[in-house]
Amino acid sequence: MSKVSEEFLEMMIKTYGKTVSDWVQKLPVLIAECELKFVIKIEKSFENLSYNYVAEGTKDDRSVVLKLSFLKEDLEKEVRVLNAFQGRSVVEVIEYDEVLGGSFNGTNCIRKYFD
Repeated sequence: MSKVSEEFLEMMIKTYGKTVSDWVQKLPVLIAECELKFVIKIEKSFENLSYNYVAEGTKDDRSVVLKLSFLKEDLEKEVRVLNAFQGRSVVEVIEYDEVLGGSFNGTNCIRKYFD
């Protein structure tokens, strides 16, 4: 199960207040749920995380990125923009699930392939 760094927890609390603490503490469970749903294997998070949890992984020998956001609306906007520019040298959104982890207030999953 993935481990969430103390630095990320501190940054999130500094940004969003203590209300985000439960979400960050439950991220390892959410990551495992995303691995099952999207049939991906998360290897490690990117360094210097700030406002989102972003990790690299694989699916069928392809590199993928999993992005989890505390702010549901922001990630929904990002998905809409990426989908609007699909095929124009932007990252492709392969799957998006706004319901997964719904008990973790405002949690979303996004998976991206690198070309």
